[in-house]
Amino acid sequence: MKQIVFFLMIATFFPSCKNECTCNGYTVNQDPCECVVFQGEIGSDFDSALDSLKKLHAPLFNTLATEGHYSGKGYYIEKEKLNVDFTEDDRDFFRLTYVDSISNRFISIHYRDVLDENGNYYQHRFKFRD
Repeated sequence: MKQIVFFLMIATFFPSCKNECTCNGYTVNQDPCECVVFQGEIGSDFDSALDSLKKLHAPLFNTLATEGHYSGKGYYIEKEKLNVDFTEDDRDFFRLTYVDSISNRFISIHYRDVLDENGNYYQHRFKFRD
């Protein structure tokens, strides 16, 4: 009996533990808390979008190098195919990770870039469960 009363007390005090979340974009791996959010078309295909993104991030990488967060001696980009729940066609999505060429360490730019093969730019986001 004490266990039932204890359970009811816990259920009363924590009614918001629904374990639900929503993300305003296309979900990744069928997880509603992980998504890619469309930012814009920046190229005509993956390669031209990647060139545009490098130009877009050039000032940021200069600042990171000046502040000592990155060697400034160059970086390379690792791409990882994402399983995005996109039903309009069968395009591929790739999450980009920037790595310092000297230290081989991940360069943090506060968000993750995602490009699709059609030249569209997305940001990879996570939303914590309520």
